[in-house]
Amino acid sequence: MAEPQDAQRPAAALAEIPTKVTSQQVIAALLMVALVSARADTAAARRHYESALDRLAHMDERGALTELRAAVRADAEYFPAHRRIDEILLQRGDPQTLRREYAAARSSPVRLCMQAITQAPASYRVQAFAKLQELERRFGPNACTAYYSAMIALALTPQQQYRDEVFRLAARATVYAPAIHDGWMRYARMLQQRGRDRDAERALRTALSLQRHPLNRLELVAMLRAHEQAT
Repeated sequence: MAEPQDAQRPAAALAEIPTKVTSQQVIAALLMVALVSARADTAAARRHYESALDRLAHMDERGALTELRAAVRADAEYFPAHRRIDEILLQRGDPQTLRREYAAARSSPVRLCMQAITQAPASYRVQAFAKLQELERRFGPNACTAYYSAMIALALTPQQQYRDEVFRLAARATVYAPAIHDGWMRYARMLQQRGRDRDAERALRTALSLQRHPLNRLELVAMLRAHEQAT
């Protein structure tokens, strides 16, 4: 079976990812975020998000989704909640609901990013890569574009010769999306593959310091313990 066309030119695609943010991008992003932030309540979003994690710990996906949706209503830019909505609905095999969730993106860079991701086929999200690049050119990187660009780049470029660029994107995701624990886990695995065991441990401990909820901390602790036993 032939590879999809998107996967045949990974180096060219990755080379187009913006590495610098222009003043025009900064102004556009600030204006967009200002419009969204006028009504944003990040503290409330965080409370709803942590309540959603409590419900997930008790296997209550419906209740978790209710809390996550409340989180993004409180703050449309609160990416951890968007990421969990995406994860839950994909695991439930319900991409149609996920697409409807973000079909009408509001004036928010993160929601525009989520729209690009969710409109792509669930089994082939590399189709969203070009749209993520476009959003970064318009507004600069944000938590959503950085996180998903790293995920897609890893899927696009399994070949050894492209690993440096994928590594750079994985590292960048921990800067723009530090609250997403599995982004740190991905980065730590890549550090391990490079033989940088101390840096991998440092990355996991940094991620632990940023996580308050036991559900996310448990995954990080398990990986850290496995790492310590292996080294």
